[in-house]
Amino acid sequence: MRARGERSEGKTMRVAINGVIIEDKKILLVKKKNHWILPGGKPKSAEESDYDCLDREVLEETGLELLSTVWYNRFEGRTPNTGDVLEARVYFATIIGTPTPKAEITDIA
Repeated sequence: MRARGERSEGKTMRVAINGVIIEDKKILLVKKKNHWILPGGKPKSAEESDYDCLDREVLEETGLELLSTVWYNRFEGRTPNTGDVLEARVYFATIIGTPTPKAEITDIA
């Protein structure tokens, strides 16, 4: 596995930490720049853990606090706009509260 920021075949490796949050048999999605995605985002630094990143991003995007977080899987692919390599680390998470769009999020479903 490559380190964050390391180049892969001439492209930059990017890391995203995302949460699968299931409430009432529905997966929570956030709308950002006309795309529906799982809540989450990029670590602020190499020292920020995946768990801390996911806690911060979910709170920033939805106002939700995470009650628990469990590792699910890792996926890798190319971003459509730049062709950079994206490593998505995905966790199952349970929440406290009711989601509200915050920051760059325009809607929640």
